[in-house]
Parts: sequence; C-alpha cells; structure tokens
Amino acid sequence: MNNYHPLPEWRPQDACLIVWPHSHSDWEPRLDQISEIYVDIARSISDTQTVIIVYFDDRHKQYIQKLCINAHCNMQALKFIEIKTNDTWVRDFGPQFLFSGKEFKYLDMEFHAWGKQYDYQLDNQFGKHLFKIFNPSAGKYTDVRFAIEGGNLDFNGRGALLTNLTSIRKNNPGENYNDKYLTERLISLFGINELIAIDVDGLQGDDTHGHIDTLARFISDDLIVYASTNNSHNPNHGCLKDLESQLNDCQANRYQLLPIQLPDKTISDDNGQILPASYINFVFTNESLLVPIYNDDKDDVALDTFKELCPDREVTGINASELIRQYGSLHCATLHIPKNTIDENWYRSAK
Repeated sequence: MNNYHPLPEWRPQDACLIVWPHSHSDWEPRLDQISEIYVDIARSISDTQTVIIVYFDDRHKQYIQKLCINAHCNMQALKFIEIKTNDTWVRDFGPQFLFSGKEFKYLDMEFHAWGKQYDYQLDNQFGKHLFKIFNPSAGKYTDVRFAIEGGNLDFNGRGALLTNLTSIRKNNPGENYNDKYLTERLISLFGINELIAIDVDGLQGDDTHGHIDTLARFISDDLIVYASTNNSHNPNHGCLKDLESQLNDCQANRYQLLPIQLPDKTISDDNGQILPASYINFVFTNESLLVPIYNDDKDDVALDTFKELCPDREVTGINASELIRQYGSLHCATLHIPKNTIDENWYRSAK
C-alpha cells in the first residue's frame, strides 16, 4: 500500500521553478522575444514568493540577471541554479512530490520528449541533478522507469487524478499499454483512489498528444474547468465535444464542471501550423493565479471567470502568444515546488 499521496498545486509552495530559454535550444532564433515572457513570469511571482531560475551557463545567467534587473523584478526573491537542459518545459521533465506527514517521495519520472520527438537526454537527467542540489533531508529519491509527464497529471488533493490516456499511449510508442495496466500503474504509483481518465486527441498543434493541462484541470477539489468552443468551424470543436462528453460520462460527473471557451481566433505560426492556445494552462502560486492570454477578445472573459472562481487570489494575465510558438504555455513552463521540500541550508547558500 502506498502511504504517500500527492498534494494539489494550490497548496503552499516553497518556490516556483522555471528553466530559462537558452541559445542551445529551439528558442535560439527568438531568444529575446521569449525571454520577455519569462521576465513577466519572474516579475509576477517574485513579488510574493521565491522564483528558482535554472540557467545553462554563466553567460546565460548574466543575460537573465540583466533582464530581470531592468524589469524591476524582486531580485532578492530570485535564486539561480545551473543545470544544462535541452529545452524549457520543466513541468514535463521535472519531479513529482508525494507526501506522508513530514516525509516525502521525490519521483524522478522517465522523460523522452513525448515519444522521442526531440533531443531529451539532458532533460531526462534534470530531476536527478535537482535533487542533489536541493539535498532535502526529509525526501526520498525514487527513480521511476515510467514515462508520464507532469503536464498530464492533475491532482485534487482528495485522492483523485485527472489524466489523458491517449497522451500516455502515444508518448510511449511500442509499449502497447492497455487501460487496465495504466489504471493499476497510476493508482499504485501516485497513491490515489480515484482515476478520472479521459481518452481524447489533443488540441491542434499540441505535440504532447493531448496533455491534460491544456484540456481539463481541477481549479478546486470539487470543480473541474475544461476547454470548450461553441464555434463549429474551430478545428478543435470535435475534440472538445468529445472531451465534454467523456467528462460527463465518467467519474468526473461527480464534480462540478465548467467550460472555458478557447480564444475566438485560431492562432497559427509562420508556417500555418495551428497552435494549442488554451486558458486551462494556468499556474497556481502562493497568492495568485497566472492565466495565459493571447491578444484575443476571449482573454477578458477568461480572466473574469477565474477571478470569480478564485476570489482570494490575484488573477493575472500573462501574454503567452510567444510561448505557444513552441507548443506550450504557462503551466508547461513552470514547476511548483511544494512547501518543506527544499533544505533550508540551500536557501541560505543560494544566490
């Protein structure tokens, strides 16, 4: 029996961690443009909690620090660590945390870039390097030989996990996972007692094959918000109708369900590839909710909805139009570090 259990993202955090885009990644041609978004993220969060920024090398660190100083970030709240990475989507290659009282398990999941679509060797070592740096006295490192990314895991803190089985299968080609195996593996691994499993294709342009954090999320322990569109001409209309139907048919119907409309405009890159713009990719911090926006008329509607749902949090829109050029958004680019998982000695020594 697994006595360790996950916490929801809205519980207190030690820090929010981001991996800053660098010239050794696919962001190289637009490094200055994407760095503006990361400055916005760092500035928004650093007013109220620690932001851990992962940099590639000393030159990269100096570049980041200059940007943050010029943008008037709270520099005392920024902590810098050097880990070399292939990419920046730390939600997917970062660790998962399970708790039993004051003790916790640090799950270092296998990562191979959503079915080996891109280089991933450095990212697959990220969790191991991060654990050595934090060196938590109460944490137990666990090397998990199973590839499921953090963006496809959403917990409510009451024993439920929301995930998309289609993404797990497509990101593990050749494994032939059936529903029974995946259900048993997820329940055992994460110590949950309820699996809310949908099985749908992802949004157009989503190279994760349908991560749940673009489709449906717990906004509280009894309310699920999900992506939707009333526009029958939207290329995501069929997928999202399927999503809605499955949420209503499966165990999720025991929860409140609230649709959040996609942006009115379909957003595409320079080659005409439709990009996966969704307001569901929001980020909890200790005092706020960061919501991706896209220069669209629906931005204000989404922000107003989240303000009603989270009256005790400051709801802030972050323009994620540049982020989705690489097919991710705010939640994909951040990793919450739960309270009491970082050794205090590290805090005192970190700069």
